[in-house]
Amino acid sequence: MLAAPVRLDETGAGWLAARDPALTELPAVVTEAARSGWTLHDVQWIPSQRCRLAYRRSAGGGTGSFVGVDITRSGRSAYDYRDDVALAGLPAVSDADAVADLLAPALGVPVLGCRVAPVRYRPGARCVLRYDLETARGSTSVYAKVLPPGGYAEVSSVHALLAGEARRSGLVARTVVEWPALGVVVGQAVTGRSLSHVLADPALPAAERMGVAAALGRRLAELHALDPGPAPERSASDQLTSLRRLVPAARCADDVLGGHLAETVDRLEPRTPPAIDRVLAHGGFRPGQAVRSDSGEVTLLDLDGACRGEAARDLGTALAHLTWQGVTQPSLRPALEAASSAFLAGYEAAAGRLDPAALTWWRAAALLQVAARRYRRLDVADWPLCPALIGMAARLIDQQLPGAPPADRPDCPALSTVTSPADSAGITPSSDDLLAPGRMTAALRPALAPVATHPERLAVVAAHRLSSAPGRRSVVRYLVTGLDGPEPVALVGKAYAQQEHARQTHHQLQALSDGPFRTGRMAVPRPVALLPELSLVLYRPGRGEPLDRITDPTRALRGMREAARWLAALHDSDVRMRRRLDLGRETASTRQWADAVAGRHPDLREPAGRLAADWATGLQATSAGVEVPLHKDFHSGHVLLGAQVCVIDLDEARHGDRAFDVAHFTTYLAAAGDSEGTLAAAFVQEYAARTGRDGLARVDPGNGPDGGAVPAWTAYTWLKIAKQLTVGSGPWPSDHPVRERGPADAVERGLACVHP
Repeated sequence: MLAAPVRLDETGAGWLAARDPALTELPAVVTEAARSGWTLHDVQWIPSQRCRLAYRRSAGGGTGSFVGVDITRSGRSAYDYRDDVALAGLPAVSDADAVADLLAPALGVPVLGCRVAPVRYRPGARCVLRYDLETARGSTSVYAKVLPPGGYAEVSSVHALLAGEARRSGLVARTVVEWPALGVVVGQAVTGRSLSHVLADPALPAAERMGVAAALGRRLAELHALDPGPAPERSASDQLTSLRRLVPAARCADDVLGGHLAETVDRLEPRTPPAIDRVLAHGGFRPGQAVRSDSGEVTLLDLDGACRGEAARDLGTALAHLTWQGVTQPSLRPALEAASSAFLAGYEAAAGRLDPAALTWWRAAALLQVAARRYRRLDVADWPLCPALIGMAARLIDQQLPGAPPADRPDCPALSTVTSPADSAGITPSSDDLLAPGRMTAALRPALAPVATHPERLAVVAAHRLSSAPGRRSVVRYLVTGLDGPEPVALVGKAYAQQEHARQTHHQLQALSDGPFRTGRMAVPRPVALLPELSLVLYRPGRGEPLDRITDPTRALRGMREAARWLAALHDSDVRMRRRLDLGRETASTRQWADAVAGRHPDLREPAGRLAADWATGLQATSAGVEVPLHKDFHSGHVLLGAQVCVIDLDEARHGDRAFDVAHFTTYLAAAGDSEGTLAAAFVQEYAARTGRDGLARVDPGNGPDGGAVPAWTAYTWLKIAKQLTVGSGPWPSDHPVRERGPADAVERGLACVHP
């Protein structure tokens, strides 16, 4: 994510405070915590309202405690965790002498010594304390969970359900005692390793890992077999409500990603599965909520959220967390993928087959929840990984929940859509899916058969990845036989994060290739098929030499005129794009670009921020231009010169001010070295001659109806270039001079456009 801070330090806190008035005091809190040596433990952020933080502070003798901090619009307050007014019983059960007296009757033996160690603390919600006890029978440890009154009532009712066979069998930890007046439940400590660590242990033999995962599935089936009794109801509608409450934090951090999250949640709602298989569900199940003892016994922990709900809820949540673990630790992905399959197989062997559609729905919902909670908890280091999870959820919804349940569930693709945290192409079909000729042959045949000369011979004989845009799309080149004859022909496939984006691109290519570029020298890639279930668009590749690679001056000038003629044909066409250029969204994007530049180059924070504000102000001062079909990413690298002039990469095409494309193209020429403006002049003159827009005859402001907008859009494009140079993207090779000049030059040139 371009705008996100890399850590929650003073700079990152300032970035957040600039977006949410409720976080104005966050930089001061972060600075004070760093000075005091406190370690961040927990965050609960509700945008525009408040932020609650818990810090762990060290003390002498190896002990420690927590500090709670509340931040609101009116200020901040810090307090010792024992003074949390919502946890009224906490002071009493934090006193070692008082605890020793309280525990003795429950243990049936005098407590000779007690050491109290705070383990976890969430302000206003709960605190977990460990009591290390010395008794006449020896040493032991128990855990106390301190809850507010409402929380205690629910937890107590659930614990009553688990008081019999579940505790005797070791399925759950034994409750030692409850202190209702204090809102406290005390449970026996369970020794062993968390299964999230066990399953990710690279030293664990594969066979043993599969056995552990299957045992976890069987243990969950045992829980689901218990009578749910009066446990609280939790439905799919409740899950959707919970997800929507998490959206504002994501939107505040990244408006574009937050919008994607909200849209994906909306797509879940009409596909909500029926309320079947109502069981005693854990409510927040994942491998980290289970412990494996030295003897191999698996015990389930933290059933505070246990509820009457669908069995698929717990399975989907566990699979989503294994997916997340694979995203954060990509070297473990194959092992965790295999563990996911074994876990599911172990469960179904004990409890029977789950409804595939219900499992997919809950898994998608859990993926969204894992991602969205990274924002609510200000886990800023994880934010760059969140688009992959949201994209995976969108893909599950689009491909496996088209409205009716699929005939069968594929072999638990819990992790197959993730490659690595640096390559978030996991939100599109996975590398294995896209690059496997056999699988793609089966997928493409139904779509290609109607247009193939030899449909019986249709086969993908080779697949090669051309590019991958993290969080957006993956592009693959296929060689296909049977399409035009026995010889293989090339097709390009673009797989998108969202099915709707694939539909838009296919629609746009179809409209353009059937309209202004149907015949003649000007062309666009011709679409061949749309595969909605894969969010995949197939088209015939454009042919020719990229204009930005032509070094001969005469040929380059000729190419500029060809590019201008193509753009004039697009702008003067009557094609209607499905999207409009949105000034508000573009303004938000440039703020994010400025933040990205400032994050790497603090000295550019002020000028980049000023450029992000001033280009939009400059645009608003001009008269609105005529709206036409725009390419939206038009530069010389997207113009192929050969038998035809074919322009590629129309993914972002939409309706908007024609000055946008002109400014974008000429700015990229200037960045690439057209210092005298010779190439830009040839392009603009030809464009003006073809369109009659005299106001665009110069790159600087003209007198025509569109010319006044060119400087503002040029400034916008310079900021885009500065961002690309900052993050290492853009159309230039690594040794291009524009990369040596760097983002400072681009920001300076952008400011010169709006402040000549």
